[in-house]
Amino acid sequence: MSTDRAPKFTIYSSEASQWAMVPLLGIQEKGIQPHEYEHREIDLIGAGNFDAEYLKINHNGTLPALTTPSLDTPLEESADILEFLDRLEPSRGTSLAPKDAATKERAAELITLVHSMDLNSNLILLTARDTEELEKVKATFYDFITTRQRVLEENAARDPSHPFYGPKAADNNGVYKVYTTSSTSPEHHDFFKSTHEGYKAFANAFGQLESLLALPYAAGDHLTYADLNIIPWLSHVLCFAGAKDFNDFAALESLVRKTVPGFSVGPELRQWWKTIQERESFKKIYPVLH
Repeated sequence: MSTDRAPKFTIYSSEASQWAMVPLLGIQEKGIQPHEYEHREIDLIGAGNFDAEYLKINHNGTLPALTTPSLDTPLEESADILEFLDRLEPSRGTSLAPKDAATKERAAELITLVHSMDLNSNLILLTARDTEELEKVKATFYDFITTRQRVLEENAARDPSHPFYGPKAADNNGVYKVYTTSSTSPEHHDFFKSTHEGYKAFANAFGQLESLLALPYAAGDHLTYADLNIIPWLSHVLCFAGAKDFNDFAALESLVRKTVPGFSVGPELRQWWKTIQERESFKKIYPVLH
């Protein structure tokens, strides 16, 4: 992609954002150079994604986002951004689009699955099944949880008519209350129970993921959009489950087995993960799990 043929674009991301890594992996695979785009880091930990100016770019207040003169509106979903990057110059770098109908269908199923609520990594990051787990989450994420709520409430008070702040503050308040009030309330009992149910759904969906993989890559014999969507999800899950290195699945298995005793990470996913770790894009974006 030469600078006179392809439009400049701006990518908005954060190192703390799981899904923001999808387009960053794509940029590496396509061989797009730093001078060919602008990269803006959003302070996700400090709730920078709730800033009024950023909400004009991504009305969901999520990351990543992409703007470019060639599009009338910003792109707000990681999967859409990745496809856009792949289409800028299809012949450049790695072609990520599935090459046949069967691969396309499998890739779409995999992407839908890892973006589903059943495999939501927030289950591991921000939920708890008992007071012990609650305290562990508080030790790591208390400031993150309370900062988000404070910023939302302050912005809602400053701009009551804004369509984002009021509803988002109300939605976020449930988790906020769990982590800022006594752990003996009925709300905590319900929270612990729903987390157990979440782990059951997670284990079931993890098994579906294993059965859908078609090695050596996620959807078959070449790298596709599916791989670059699964990578950030799995890295995030392993990191916050307490994995010591890229191939330490024991921590995740132990965590899930507290609810689903028979849970294990299957051989297909393990082999796929080893294959992915050999790619230069992975080494660039993932020097460590995050």
